[in-house]
Amino acid sequence: MTKDNSPMERRTFIQSAGTIGAIGTFGLAGCAQQTGNGNNTPTSTGNGGGGSSEDTLKIGLPSTISGAYASLGEFNNEGFRLKAEQLNRNGGILGKEVELFVEDNELSGDTAVQNTRKLVNEDDVDLIMGVPSSGVSLAVAPVAEELGVPFISTVNGTGRLTGDLCNRYVFRVNNNAPQGARAMTRYLMEDRGFETLSFVGSDYAWPQSVLEYVRSELETLGYNPDDVIQSSEFAPLDTQDYASYITSMTNSGADAGMAIFAGTPAIRFLTQARNFGLMDEMHISGTTLAQVDHMRPVGEDMRGISSVARWTFTLDTPGNNEWVSNYISENGRAPQNFTASAWQGLTAVANVIEEAGSVDPDDFISTFEGYTWEDPFEGEFTMRAEDHQASNPEYMVEVVSESEWDGNYVGDVETTVFPNIVREFQPDTVMRSTDETGCSL
Repeated sequence: MTKDNSPMERRTFIQSAGTIGAIGTFGLAGCAQQTGNGNNTPTSTGNGGGGSSEDTLKIGLPSTISGAYASLGEFNNEGFRLKAEQLNRNGGILGKEVELFVEDNELSGDTAVQNTRKLVNEDDVDLIMGVPSSGVSLAVAPVAEELGVPFISTVNGTGRLTGDLCNRYVFRVNNNAPQGARAMTRYLMEDRGFETLSFVGSDYAWPQSVLEYVRSELETLGYNPDDVIQSSEFAPLDTQDYASYITSMTNSGADAGMAIFAGTPAIRFLTQARNFGLMDEMHISGTTLAQVDHMRPVGEDMRGISSVARWTFTLDTPGNNEWVSNYISENGRAPQNFTASAWQGLTAVANVIEEAGSVDPDDFISTFEGYTWEDPFEGEFTMRAEDHQASNPEYMVEVVSESEWDGNYVGDVETTVFPNIVREFQPDTVMRSTDETGCSL
């Protein structure tokens, strides 16, 4: 990609470890050119954010850019940067230039709380977004409420964020763990006809929430969860060797395995599971397995795996095809799921602020509650007022080899396998009812 060295009319500011640098406009996919470096921290305006000036709107990203989920934060931040660049080329939001401020939460709730306080009290951001980890998001949510700044989730899936730990300042644009658990369970039990399951996942809030709702969905389908689930284990996020967990799944005698991993843990587990022959013993499924950052390094060993997908680059809609094609053209690779989710999330936020005509937290919240917008990739979404959870479809995909794939992008992307959509679940079939969430706003 050729760099344009002409003067940039607009810039998006990225902060990391207390230093802000201006990142030049880089089109859709991100050939960034560093054009400056210095301290751009404004004076605090107190609780409630209020950092936007006449010319700027500031968004804080207490993201994960180191540790086991570094890749998730990297991809999510990429989506925010790309969308901010597009917004700024088209006049920003309410005529204000969008600025992004990034801090590394190091996959720690305590660090994320410190990040959030800094972003609000020192950098004067108007909104908090991102936060890939479910456990970390649960630490950030009450702080956002305390500081009076809206927090919009675009990645994490714990049901509690828009469930029993919900609060007025928290919204989630992406799908949640209960939705994914219900879709995966129905697919495995109804479509594939499996009778017994083995479960393994990382040991924190999101996989724990998935197991809880797998059990709940089995009961809804008329099964006794204790009869169906032959084994269930949780592995620390920093696990290097999954041999004991794989052996337990093999010894369980189950028909299918649920593997609830993402990022580096997912790559490690899938690679070792194939090497140990687990895929020969049972069908493997998950709720985030079929993602580009997993398929790229694992390759053909992903073939035959099924997974829930909140979004996939193979989704065949006009808006999605255009965005993915442009991304591939500029990058020579397929976009990652969490890049798309950030793009979708910031699109929704921009629409809400434009509709509200203000970045005031009360105006933002009252406008977002019950708001319906056109998602650029998936159609109409609505933000439920009762729990601040967006209505999103879920897709079930099966990973196929390039020779088996008859859709778009063959030869255009670096991955040799493709996520083939085999079933779509409409929001009302997998979302929890407002009575189920435990949220009272």
